This record gives sequence, C-alpha cells and structure tokens, in this order.
Amino acid sequence: MSRREAGILLHLSSLPGTCGIGDLGPAAYRFVDFLKDAGQTYWQMLPIHPVDPVFGSSPYSSHSAFAGNPLFLSPEWFIDRGLLRETDVGVMVPADQPVDYSKVIIEKQGWLRQAFKRYFLNGEPKEFQGFCSAEREWLRDYGLFVVIASCHGGKAWNTWMEGLKHRDEDSCRDFRQEHRQEIRYVEFLQFCFDRQWKTFKEYCRKKEIRLIGDIPIYVNFNSADVWSHPERFKLDGNGEPVYVSGVPPDYFSATGQRWGTPVFDWPRIKEDGYRWWRRRLRRMFGLFEMIRIDHFRGLVQYWEIPAEEKTAINGRWVDGPKDDFLEMIRRELPQADIIAEDLGLITPDVEEIMRKFDLPGMKLMLFGFAQDKTHPYLPRNYPRHCVAYTGTHDNNTVLGWWRKDASAKEKKNVRAYFGEPFDEQNLPDLFLRDLYASEAGRVIVPLQDILGLGEESRMNIPGQTHGNWKWRFSFDQLTDEQAARLRKLSAKRI
Repeated sequence: MSRREAGILLHLSSLPGTCGIGDLGPAAYRFVDFLKDAGQTYWQMLPIHPVDPVFGSSPYSSHSAFAGNPLFLSPEWFIDRGLLRETDVGVMVPADQPVDYSKVIIEKQGWLRQAFKRYFLNGEPKEFQGFCSAEREWLRDYGLFVVIASCHGGKAWNTWMEGLKHRDEDSCRDFRQEHRQEIRYVEFLQFCFDRQWKTFKEYCRKKEIRLIGDIPIYVNFNSADVWSHPERFKLDGNGEPVYVSGVPPDYFSATGQRWGTPVFDWPRIKEDGYRWWRRRLRRMFGLFEMIRIDHFRGLVQYWEIPAEEKTAINGRWVDGPKDDFLEMIRRELPQADIIAEDLGLITPDVEEIMRKFDLPGMKLMLFGFAQDKTHPYLPRNYPRHCVAYTGTHDNNTVLGWWRKDASAKEKKNVRAYFGEPFDEQNLPDLFLRDLYASEAGRVIVPLQDILGLGEESRMNIPGQTHGNWKWRFSFDQLTDEQAARLRKLSAKRI
C-alpha cells in the first residue's frame, strides 16, 4: 500500500490581503502552513502569467508564455529591502473583497514605479544584470514587446509600424535605445517576480508542499511569443492567422468552441527540435514541480478552424506532434511530472499515448452523475493512476451545481449514488468523503468545495468574458477543524 497524495486547487489571486489581489506575500506562506497542517501534498494553481483586463483578466489569456504576473508581487518584499515604505503602499480594500483588476493595476503600478527608481539609484546592480543574462532568451523579446505595444495603444503587433511589426534589426535597436528605461522597468518586474517566487518555492519545499502549475497549450496572437516567432504559427504574409484553435460541435455546443488563438505550425516547430517548447517547459518546471497540460489532446490531434469562420463548425482535425513531442520531453526533462487534461472528447489514440508515456488523466466527480453507477467519473470507478477532482476552475462549486446546474436526472442519480437522505448543505462533504475514499492516487479539491461554498464563489463561467477570476477567501473561513478533517481524509492508504 502507498500513501494517498492530496492537495487544494486555489489560484494565487484568490488569497486574501489588502492590496486588492492575492500575492506572494504573507498570505501565501500562511496558506502553505494550512496545507501542511491539513496533511496535504500539493497546491495547484492556474497559469501565473500576466493578464489583460480588456480581455477579462483570464489567466489563460496572456501576452507571454514565460513572464510572471507582476500583480502577484508582494509589497512586503520591497519594504524589507528598503525599496518601499509602508506609507507608499497603504491599505486598498478589505482582505477578501473580489479582485478589481483595473484598480489593482493602477494602484500596484504606483508603488512598483517607486521601488524601481530606488533600486537603480546607484546604478544597475549585478544581481539584476545576472538575471537578465540568464533569462535573455525570452526576457529580451518580452520587454521590447510590452513597451512597443504600450506605445501603440495596446493594438495587435501586426498593426504596428512596419519596421517594428517585422522586427527589423535597425528599427528594434533604435526603439530599444529610445525607450531603454521603460524596457528596464518591465525587466525589473520580472526580476522581482523571480526573486519572490524562488523564496516562496523554497518555503514550500521545506514544508513538503509541491506546486502544480498549468500550461495552456495555445498562446495569444497578440503576444511576445507569436510576435517574436511568427514562423512557428500558421500565419499569412501580413501576420494574420490563417487558422485558429477551438473544438468541434458536441453535446455542450451545437456550434463548437472557437477559441481564436493561432495554431502551431508543428512541422516547422519540429525542424528546430521544438526549441520554443523546450524553453517553455524548462521555464515552467523551474517554477513548479508538476505541470497540468491544458487541452492535452491538442498534442495528438487538434481542431483547426479557418480564421474567417465565425464558429467552430467548419473546422477539421489535424495531426499534432504526438509521440515525437513527448519523446522530446522525456529526453529534455526525464523527471517531468505531467498531468494530462483529458476532459471532453478523448479518442483511443489519445488514450494510447497517455498509456505509453504513463501520464495520469483527470476525473471530475461533478461529471459522473449524467449516467448510472458505471460512469468512469464516479469515485468507485477511478483507477489508481489518475488525478481526481470534485470540479475545476471552469465548473460551478458542488453546492452551486446542485442548486442551479444539475438536471433532474443528475439529482436522481446523486440520491441513488449516496443511498441516503441528505441536507443539500452537506453535499460538498459527501463529495469529499467519496472522493477521498476512492482508489485515485491523487486527489485535488477546489478550496470552494472544502469550504462548502455556493455559486457566488465560482471562479469562472466559460464563454462569459467578464466578471470571472475575482473570487477571494478569508482566513476566517479556514479552521483547525477543517485542517483536522482533511488530514484524516488524506491519511487513507491505497
């Protein structure tokens, strides 16, 4: 028998604190302490890249696949180093108030600018130079992209001045010289993120808490990644996408989903040995111990939609890199611990590749009540080699699902499954009980379900572009009794 591994799904933004958004400050360390006391092994997060309020502040929509989100920078770190005074920061909002991204950006940029000026008062420190040199392969393009985009009012890179749009060497050099300070500020924020993250990760290591990160398989068109390497995507001569990503029509949507991000030109990417992907994976495994690859099936086959199409109906399946890509990961990162997000339409070839490379998939208990007791997403049917969840960031909470989303058939199946009358308020506890009693080797539960919260605490509603990613909790909601309950549930040997 082996020890059950368990953890909590919680994005950094959902931590409490007075700066309007969760960050890498004291609350992050306090939550690690709670995880340790509760007998947990993992803290799973959503992507930690910069977000754009114009596009709903989604962590799955970023202008960089490498950069950290400066909104997660903690003022305490700057105060400890004499770069800020407490009066420079002040108190913005109650510790658990929902995130107002536009306000947070304005307020944090104010004191981050002050810290930047003080840091460079006596020249450019060697530790900063060392960081820029070590991360040059992505940081140099990223800093340049952010400042050029700002000078163009945030417009997409394919609308910029010709020289900058096509990365003409002379044009980029002249722009870099003219905007040197602004570029250095962007690089400074990444330097600070790197230092704060490393200190935080070391604390997690000492507490024996492993961090799980999340890689969205696609990247935004208007990103440093596409601008700096357009040849790796299916674009035309004007830099416009020829095809975009999505998924075909299914039970949930008669027109499918048109995500709109450019699709990879996998043959071209393979020609240089997956260099960009190798850098991306190395970067992510430097930040996290384990990675969830979102939309894993896109590495086997992906749905390619002509860019002019308004829906996903007229797309087609195209082969991805398949075994060759995963063999590259095995060579490049032999110890890489990967979770394959295998929700939705999964075909036998995807299942075969997951078996071949011994990759655990995901089981969502909320999806298990659409059929009878044989449904593979019900805990009694879980294999050991999987990661089991009540739901994810894209689902309602258990209580919210029961009250709003569950069909009459699903409610009937829930009652038959548990075989007992129950108070709906206790339904999250019943879900947790059976999830932890399963044979799944790893169990990850969103904090909202541990706290027994309703729809008002939902993190994201897919297809809704605004109003998501705002939820935050309070440490008053976490009790010693909850820690003891989780510790007992997690102690099961499997």
